[in-house]
Amino acid sequence: MVDALALGTGPWTVGASPGKRMDESKAPRTGKKPAGKLGNVGRAYREAQPYIEATFQFFGSIALLTFAGFWADRHFGTSPWLLLTGCLLGFATGLWAFLKVVLALDRRHRGDEDRKR
Repeated sequence: MVDALALGTGPWTVGASPGKRMDESKAPRTGKKPAGKLGNVGRAYREAQPYIEATFQFFGSIALLTFAGFWADRHFGTSPWLLLTGCLLGFATGLWAFLKVVLALDRRHRGDEDRKR
């Protein structure tokens, strides 16, 4: 017969004195929250997520098009003109994408406020 104490299951698990039932308030904590509940930090990240994505798009487009301009300059020997063109196009593209996301979020936020009234 298998003993519950040997398996680590039952009322006499880690943290309990030998032969005594472990109090639930002294049970080891896992640090996990119940499913479906976010703390303040989780809620803040969820609300900031669209802005974080827009920022990554902005800097990503600058980096990508600047690198493309650098590569084209080395390939065609037109240094530094294609690098500068790529940098400016990356900035313009990134700014356009960033503003598009931020303005869409602003419209949605205003729509939510109008529904509350």
